This record gives sequence, structure tokens and C-alpha cells, in this order.
Amino acid sequence: MCRERGPKTDDFECICKAGYSGRRCEIEEDFCSKINPCQNGAECVGHGNSYRCNCPKGFSGPNCESFVTFDENASFHGDGWVALSRDLLPHTADNSSEVIKLSFSTTERDGLLLFQGQPKGVNARGQDYISLAVVNGLLEFSYEMGSGPAQIISKQRVDDGGLHTVELRRTGRQGVLKLDDREVHGESPGMLIRLNTKSDIYIGGAPEPREMTANRNHEGFKGCIFNVQIQDSGIINLYKDSNEAVNTDQCEQHFGSGDYLTNFEAMSNK
Repeated sequence: MCRERGPKTDDFECICKAGYSGRRCEIEEDFCSKINPCQNGAECVGHGNSYRCNCPKGFSGPNCESFVTFDENASFHGDGWVALSRDLLPHTADNSSEVIKLSFSTTERDGLLLFQGQPKGVNARGQDYISLAVVNGLLEFSYEMGSGPAQIISKQRVDDGGLHTVELRRTGRQGVLKLDDREVHGESPGMLIRLNTKSDIYIGGAPEPREMTANRNHEGFKGCIFNVQIQDSGIINLYKDSNEAVNTDQCEQHFGSGDYLTNFEAMSNK
């Protein structure tokens, strides 16, 4: 309810009902504004009377109340990522060979496994990037150097819950996607051969996947990622060697001792 306090049109005061604030009561408060339930420095994202917490590295749970750690393998739930230093993949020489290796398991048809492009907030359309994603159940290795994207797509599906091993190789415009010992070759159009990427290397998703991938990938990865290697890094400890991690847990799947989906759902419901 607002009432005048003087002769001027903007000379008034409002008494806002519960759930609203602002000079004219125009701001509807969400759950995070009223009661921030997220712990340990987590970001609270409100949606009316619901919320979710973006847990920083080392914490998990609905309110980020539980301490967690992970190592060479990590579990992702579609809203998280691990950020590695861009120095692992510097793209400094035009004809240098780049190699990325990892293993993963998922039952989802879509999800971003790896991405390096432009920093968050930069218009990504037409900008350089390199990515690996599950798209409609197939694996897609894609990169752009300014003349159009290369899109190298696997022949076999990967959304079966099994363990899949991937090796990506790129030299200039030429790229190879090796999935479980089957290779698919491709190349990007045009004459440009050097990637100009400025972001961290994101594993398992990205802070804003739609924005950062220019709507190519909408979903973060759901599943487990194992044994990431970039160039001559050796197997990377995703906890100790990361710049940042959000909504990331240890993957408790032990292959050969049960179904992936059952294990992942049990882990997700903790």
C-alpha cells in the first residue's frame, strides 16, 4: 500500500506486504532473499519459494552442508563443473599437436563433458572454442577457429551407462575422435589453424553452458568422469589441481560390481 507524503508526484511511501520490497514494492523476494539456507560460502539461486545451492569445491548436499573430496574421478549432476588452468592447453603454435584423454560413463542423451572458449560474459557466437559433448546419445568433438566449426561425431552411442574411453587429437584444422578404439576423422573449414581461447578448461559442464557455448550445448554432464589427461599432464587430480569446482562429488561407481545407473542414482539421493 502506497500513500502520498507531499505535493510532488514522487513524494510517497509504500508499506510492502510480505514477500515484496523496493520503493514501490515492485521487487518480489525469492527464497534466497528471505532465508539463505546455503552453507559454507555456497551461492543460493532462488526460484520463488524454491531454491538450489551451488556448492563450492569440497562441499555437497542440498545446503552444501557435507564435506566431500574427490580425486582423479568425479561425479557431476548437470549443474556443476571443474575448472582447470588454460595453461594446460595453451594453443601457442599453429601446427602443434593437441591431445586430450578421458573416460566417462552416463545414461543421459546430452551433456557437456569438456569446454574451453571465451570467458563468461563474452558474446560467444562465432568465437573460437574446443568442446566434447554427448549430443543425442552420440559423442561430438567440435572446435572453431574463426571459419566455421568442425563437428566430429561418433558412430556408436555412449548413453548406455558403460565405461567409455576417449582420445581427442587436433593438429591445425585436422581432428580425430577416438572412442573405445574406433576413430572418426574430420576437419574445420577455411584456412585458419590456431585456436584463440581465453577461458579455463571446464570439465563436466560450464558456469553458463548456453551462454558460453552460444546455445550449442544446453546441459551440463550427468555421470562420472575419470582419468582426465591434457597434453603431457599425466592423470589430473580434479580436486587438488583445479582452479574451481562447483557441485562436484566423488564418483562411487565401481565397474563390474553393479549397474551404473543404480549406483549413480543411489549416490545422487544421498
